[in-house]
Amino acid sequence: MIIREAVARDLNAILAIEAGAFSDPWPRESFIEYIAGRHGRVTVAVAPDESVLGFAIVLRVVDQADLANLAVARGHRRQGIGLALLTEACAHAASRGVQTIFLEVRASNAAAQALYQREGFVATQRRRDYYNHPVEDGIVMAKALAPALEG
Repeated sequence: MIIREAVARDLNAILAIEAGAFSDPWPRESFIEYIAGRHGRVTVAVAPDESVLGFAIVLRVVDQADLANLAVARGHRRQGIGLALLTEACAHAASRGVQTIFLEVRASNAAAQALYQREGFVATQRRRDYYNHPVEDGIVMAKALAPALEG
């Protein structure tokens, strides 16, 4: 598996993963904009045959970033792909001067929360009724990133 920036040919695979992972998937247009690099950075984890196994989207504003979306294809979960995408997202953000990265996760998504906690994220607040389909609270988590070493 390798992690690389997403390109236009990855769009349909990303949309399929998104639809399989979330009850309220993002619209196609959002992914088109993010892949084009207009508002964020999309990375994909790909198999040797170039099939997309998962993706992550990071939005950055000055010294803060938001892990806006991370999903792994249903048949490939619990194989370290999510962790690899998360690790790369944090490292890339740190290399761009980001000091803190945030994310939101469904209150019921214990597996994701456990992964984020293992990787140094801390719950900072609860957003009532943040998610739709079904309506559910969101947990905001944050992680302080080590500054990138000059050299």
